[in-house]
Amino acid sequence: MTNTLITSSKHYILKLERRGKLGISKTNLLKDIGKVLNVKNSIEENLYILDLPNLVRESEELNLFKRHLKVNFDSVTRFKDLDSRL
Repeated sequence: MTNTLITSSKHYILKLERRGKLGISKTNLLKDIGKVLNVKNSIEENLYILDLPNLVRESEELNLFKRHLKVNFDSVTRFKDLDSRL
């Protein structure tokens, strides 16, 4: 979803760079901004995996397992990348 949004926004960015104008109506621009914010919110809503449940905090073994998962899946870096891209 992010790649699609980034690709479509590049079109407008290039127009802005070349012509100094976006060439899009205010309504459509606001719709596109809304779409980007909606995707960003959807991604953030599903990142509960970054939160530690109480059970994990209370268990040394589960806490260690959780840390290994974060490192192996690089979840924090991936989230930061998505956040900066959006």
